[in-house]
Parts: sequence; structure tokens; C-alpha cells
Amino acid sequence: MRYPADVCPFAALPVRPEVGDRADLASLAGPGAVVAFAAVDIEPPEDWRVVARIPGVQLVDDGVAAVPAEGAVRLGPADAAEMLSLVERTKPGPFALRTFEMGTYLGIRREGELIASCRPAR
Repeated sequence: MRYPADVCPFAALPVRPEVGDRADLASLAGPGAVVAFAAVDIEPPEDWRVVARIPGVQLVDDGVAAVPAEGAVRLGPADAAEMLSLVERTKPGPFALRTFEMGTYLGIRREGELIASCRPAR
């Protein structure tokens, strides 16, 4: 399985992938595609190439009081290019043209420029 590439680069395989599973993902992704796996330590088949291994952590809201940010606005399709520009400058992690479709994103603008965005906890 995988998200559409313009939503998110993540893909998934079974815990113990078989040859057919990898072939199915390769077919789904297409030639030359890059897919990302989260929280796994698998060795790819010989004809796959690792382009990066990035250690990370999963942030979990464990009782943090949610407080509305002054001036926060809901972001949507009209804001996608500006969100991508912010991502390019700050490098927070995978974000593609349609990532905002995964849920509500809020943004803060200063002098008309998007300076922060986030997907609030549910």
C-alpha cells in the first residue's frame, strides 16, 4: 500500500514481506519512484536503492492543553503552494502538494506571509 505520491511519500509492506509484496509495491510506485517507510528496519531487495535513512521520533500529545493561537487560520487548496514554500525553507519532513488533504492544517501569517503551519492534534 502507499499514499498517492502527491499526498505523502509513505508506503507499507507486511511485517515479513515476500517477493511478490515488494514486486507489487514496485509496480504501484512506478519506475524511479521514491517511497518512504516509517519505523521499520528492512533491507531492500538488491535492485532497490536506499536514498536516505533518517532517524526520527513520533510526537504524541500526552495531555498538553490545546489553546487556540491568535491569528491562526484554516489552510486549504489555495494555500498549498505557500505551504510547500514554507516546507522547503524549514525542512520539517515529508510534505507534498496534497498533504493538506490528510486533515486540518492551520497557519499563521505575518504581513501576509505564511510563517507557520501545523496539523493540530485531534
